[in-house]
This record gives sequence, C-alpha cells and structure tokens, in this order.
Amino acid sequence: MTVAASLGIGPTGRPLRVAQVIGQLYVGGAERHVVNLLNAMPEVERSLILVGGRDRPGVSLRASLDPAIAVTRVPIRRSTLPGGIRRLVQILRAQRCDVVQSHMLWSNFCATVAARLAGVPVIITTEHGENRWKTNRHRWVERAVISRLADRRFCVSEAILRRRLESDGVPAERRLLVPNGTGVPAEPVTAGDRATLTIGTVGRIVPEKDHDNLIAAVRQLTDRGCSVRVVVVGDGPELIAVKGRVEGAGLAGVFEFPGMVEDVERWYREFDVFVLSSRQEGQPVALLEAMAIGLPCVATDVGAIATTLESGREGTVVQPGSATALADGLQRYLESLPLRAEHGRAARERVRREFSIEAVAARHLE
Repeated sequence: MTVAASLGIGPTGRPLRVAQVIGQLYVGGAERHVVNLLNAMPEVERSLILVGGRDRPGVSLRASLDPAIAVTRVPIRRSTLPGGIRRLVQILRAQRCDVVQSHMLWSNFCATVAARLAGVPVIITTEHGENRWKTNRHRWVERAVISRLADRRFCVSEAILRRRLESDGVPAERRLLVPNGTGVPAEPVTAGDRATLTIGTVGRIVPEKDHDNLIAAVRQLTDRGCSVRVVVVGDGPELIAVKGRVEGAGLAGVFEFPGMVEDVERWYREFDVFVLSSRQEGQPVALLEAMAIGLPCVATDVGAIATTLESGREGTVVQPGSATALADGLQRYLESLPLRAEHGRAARERVRREFSIEAVAARHLE
C-alpha cells in the first residue's frame, strides 16, 4: 500500500502534502539528496523547512530547487528550543502536512517532536551516516525521543540499518533501507587519452574522508612515473591542514583545491577518474553523482560503497587506510582508456537502474 493510499488519498483526490526538514542548504551530500528528492516529486505538494542557521553566501543549493517549492526558515537552537518547536508546530499545522521527513540528528529531533504535536499522520527520519561521533546524550535522544516518535526510520545503508537496531533498539518493522539517489545527466563524460590525467574527489574536508591516505597514494603514483592532476572539491575544518600535508609531501603542483562550488557537475566533467579515500561513510552522494556521469571510480570499502559500486565491473573498491591499494586501483585506470570507458558506462547504467532520483522518489512514495 502506498503512503497516499494508507491516508485515504487517491488519484482523484487531493495531492499528498510532504514537508522535508533539514538544517540548511549548504552544498553537501544530504542536502543535495533532499533537493533532488523534492524536485523529483512534482505530483505532491512539497515544502522545505530549514531549522538551522543561514546559508553561506555563494554555496547555497537554493538555486537548484524547483521554484514551485515553498521554503520556510525556522532557526531552532537549544536556547530557543521551546519557541522554535512551537513555531514549527504552527507551520506544519498550517501546511496540513500528511508526511514529514527529516534528515540528520538535530532536524530529526525538532521535526519528530513538532510533527507529533501537530498531529502529522506519517513521520519519517532519514539516517545518512553511521555518526560514530554521537555521545551518550545523543544516543539517549535517539532512543527516548526520535525513535519513539518516528513511524519509519529510513537508512541509506545496511550498516546504518544495523546501528539503528544495536544502538537505538528500533524494531525491524520501523527500519527501512532506502538508498540515496541522484540525477542522471543527459550526456556522460567522454573518456579521453591525455598526457596528464585528472583524479578528482568531492566532499567535505574532514578526518572521516582520510585525505592523508589520498595524499600518500598520489605520492606513490608520482614516484611510479604517473603524470596526474588531483582536484579536491569541497571545504571543511581540515582544509588548511590538508593543504599543508600536500605541500609537505612535495605535491603542491599536483593538487588543486577549488573550494566549495555550486556547479559540481562542471568539475566532474574535468575528471578522468573519481576517488573516495574515506574511512567512514553512509552511502556517499558524490559517488553516485560520479557514477551517474560515467566516471570510473576507486573507493574504499566502508559504509554502503561495496553494495553501490560493483568492484571489477563498475569501478574498484579497495581496503580503507591502504595507500598502496588506493594507488594500485587508480593506476589501473590511468593506464587503460578502454577500462575507464567500460567501467564508467557500467557505473552509469547501475545508477540509472537503481539509484536515479526518480526511482528513489518512487520508493519514498511506496
């Protein structure tokens, strides 16, 4: 039975009313997923509620959002929590929402409390990462508040699905594996044979992404005589430190850091190979985007990566923390244009079949 059918809303009745709740619209994986998801649901009445701080100038995803989607900002902090929740309740009641879906811890907390008080029929949270940083207090909030109030807890990977059971005691009937999705560009990248090939990565520059492993792998590649350019798209608290370690490795002329960008597709089209050196992930949206555009990918075996990218057919999955394994995987693609083209095509078809935003949006409405 679909969500609409369970609420007594049929094809001849009014559209389903769905509100997505997230902290902000900075350029990030979860945020890009929410924007893509909203854009892919034109048949429902959609709204977006932001409960975090203001967007940073120049890196907001607002321009990517369908202008027909209503956006409301309700900044909620611990110091303003009671008033913020009351305001959110008022908004949900005014919108007469059938479904509220929230993303990430703070939004999940605020949205589940407000949606239950507002009498919203269906409350869903989405877990985008394993979030090993959570303290005992965070875990208590998960167990005592979010898990008790949410009707469904969507998880983007099997590892997160297990953690919701092991850490929060969420029963099987309330946990559901629903992957991330992405748009599939009309035209794929064209594999080229250049003297210097570009290795690219996209994501926040944080310890979990293990850029040190990438630096060590690139050092090995250059020592083996490979001519490469490495582009690291993104920003984060580790940016200055990572730049320093690049210089310390003698790779300042190899690495480029364009920062946080809005037009990320333009950068994917400059890459010959996509790489993720992470030691912790959920299901990375950047990997899906790279696959969708037809790039061969080398990624570490963490989170949902091995179930998203079939190693040896659509890309290469390697042991996390091993610079040599990462370098070996990259070198295979650097040395073989046919292999880059073959794996890039297979990766794009996999996304089209299973992870296109249209397919994922339909799964949300089941």
